[in-house]
Amino acid sequence: MHWRLQILRGTLYSQVPFSAQLRALKRKLRPPSGEGRNARYAVADGLHQIALLRRAGVPFTGTVLEMGTGWLPIIPIIYAAAGFERFILTDTEALLLPSGLDIAVGAVRRRLPLVSQGLGLTERETADALDRPLRYEYRAPWRPSLADEASADGLFSRCVFEHVRPAEIEEFLREARRIVRPGGWMCHTVDNGDHWAHINPQRSRVAFLAWRSGSLVERFAALNHYGYNNRLRHADYLDMFRRTGWEVVLSEGVPDEASLADLARMRLAPPFDARDHRDLAILSSHFVLRNPA
Repeated sequence: MHWRLQILRGTLYSQVPFSAQLRALKRKLRPPSGEGRNARYAVADGLHQIALLRRAGVPFTGTVLEMGTGWLPIIPIIYAAAGFERFILTDTEALLLPSGLDIAVGAVRRRLPLVSQGLGLTERETADALDRPLRYEYRAPWRPSLADEASADGLFSRCVFEHVRPAEIEEFLREARRIVRPGGWMCHTVDNGDHWAHINPQRSRVAFLAWRSGSLVERFAALNHYGYNNRLRHADYLDMFRRTGWEVVLSEGVPDEASLADLARMRLAPPFDARDHRDLAILSSHFVLRNPA
């Protein structure tokens, strides 16, 4: 199917009143295998987060909350193998499959050498950790405002923030100061690229920075509440973290060379036309934050 038709189909699908129920039924009838690129990327990002937390001196113990678990809890399984003890898994709507835990464990187990190396464990130690039941509770629909105070030692997300409207992110970050205990941490991975490029590989990963706010294409893209992208950049997140009282322990983002070349040729829309191209070209952001005691 042509990529434009795929985008149109996804947008129209998201407007169906019972689209959430259809998505859930589809996943039950045809669950993900754990073999696709999403599982591969989740394993890589989970190991990257563990490496960042290790660099930040975070102790691998306690209760951890995941914001936006989705269909497969791959990253919580990696966190558990690293030593974290208990998990609160959350979604704004129920997505976690009954078979999701087993599929996710299988996806991690099939990558045992890579995961063991990333965790600094032997393959036997990693396999033993994967045999242990995951201690978790699943909360969906989850509302941060209803979470207990200091109920988590840490909180993490992967590829969630870019799909949330900026005002809602800021509201969440203030609530997270209450949810995460004083001295606790957060770790977030953000995909800053144009997600339509995942459908059309020939498309620039920064093409959406040419859309004017309020333009027809920008309004059309915002209709798909499953694929909405706020277009925030790396520096925007740093400003938001600091404004809501989080201490930035680690901030990692490397400008993409192909995107820098694209930006030099593009006619950017405001406010991106006045921004540093090296910040605009950061396609993947990783942050470790601390809740000041």
